[in-house]
Amino acid sequence: MTAYIIKRVLAVIPILIFVGVLTFSLVHIAPGDAANIMAGDYAGPDDVKLIRTELGLDKPVTTQFVEWVGRTARGDLGRSIYSGKSVAELVKSRLGPTISLTVLGGLFAVLIGIPLGVFAAWKAGSRWDRVIQIFAALG
Repeated sequence: MTAYIIKRVLAVIPILIFVGVLTFSLVHIAPGDAANIMAGDYAGPDDVKLIRTELGLDKPVTTQFVEWVGRTARGDLGRSIYSGKSVAELVKSRLGPTISLTVLGGLFAVLIGIPLGVFAAWKAGSRWDRVIQIFAALG
């Protein structure tokens, strides 16, 4: 059992690497420049350059990625380019409603899914079984 758990935990590592690279890449290929957005419409080139330096956008992409992984691993999610607030604070402020919705959604799924599953098993091969399978597949 311990070997199985270790194997499953180790299997997560490549997934985390893939998701990290994908997330970082999508942010970097997105249109627009974070420094320009943060500087605003009336900022001069020197202002934008200063912000790019503060954000580390003037460094090579590989260096940016390594630093981003390090900060993320420590829980430092940075600052919002729109509000200037800490992203961790923004996430915390929305955590309560998110957890409530998740718990209620899970409860709803269990309260509906288990009786429908039992009914579908009881009527295996029937039209009801087929309808419930389609309903379950569509979510």
